[in-house]
Amino acid sequence: QGVKLLNILGKYCEAFSSMVEGKNKVSTDQLSGGARIHYIFQSIFVKSLEEIDPCKNISDEDIRTSIQNSDGPKGAMFLPEVPFEILVRKQIDRLLDPSLQCAKFIYDELVKISHGCLTSELQKYPILKRRMGESVSNFLRDGLRPAETMITHIIEMEMDYINTSHSSFVGGSKVVELAKHEGLSSRGPTSLSVHKDGVGISSEAQLKSSTENNVQLKSERGQKSRAVFARDTSRGATAEK
Repeated sequence: QGVKLLNILGKYCEAFSSMVEGKNKVSTDQLSGGARIHYIFQSIFVKSLEEIDPCKNISDEDIRTSIQNSDGPKGAMFLPEVPFEILVRKQIDRLLDPSLQCAKFIYDELVKISHGCLTSELQKYPILKRRMGESVSNFLRDGLRPAETMITHIIEMEMDYINTSHSSFVGGSKVVELAKHEGLSSRGPTSLSVHKDGVGISSEAQLKSSTENNVQLKSERGQKSRAVFARDTSRGATAEK
């Protein structure tokens, strides 16, 4: 009886591994086994993450209020990091629910695989078949709890430390550059300004004219400064003599 039971358990384990690794009879009707698990990870889970709007439930008023609260009794000269971290942690916490849901889907799929791995020999032993089903279900359920705990810890770690030095992170001068570029593109390269005489000129021409005037003014000031400096120097030399 021991040898017979060992053979049944061995065949069951082989059938379970084959279904997970895709080595069993390939079905053309629907996804099953490891292919179904891969579909859950790559399609259902990834799609649920991509559908999360990182700016949802955060209004401009929320951002303004968090910045003002972090300034305390006096206004800050520079934008503080505290409100940014508070808002980011609030959004990272939204990743927990779809992650736990993904773990539940994988658990259900493994239970379905275990039910499909019951070999024909087990049909002769209904009590053994029922006990094996209960044992496998309990084993998978016991593995789900630490998996959910690990997922929770991962999200908590992401909330605890925000890696602003990551290459994909956009902040600081890069944000200012992107905002400036977006502002220029929204205004357009040929914006017009109408003068009193009714003549419209482009903003680029205005900028060029203003730049030339500033350069000419600086040049005149530099010449005057050099003349005054030369005059004072000559007076000093005469006094010494």
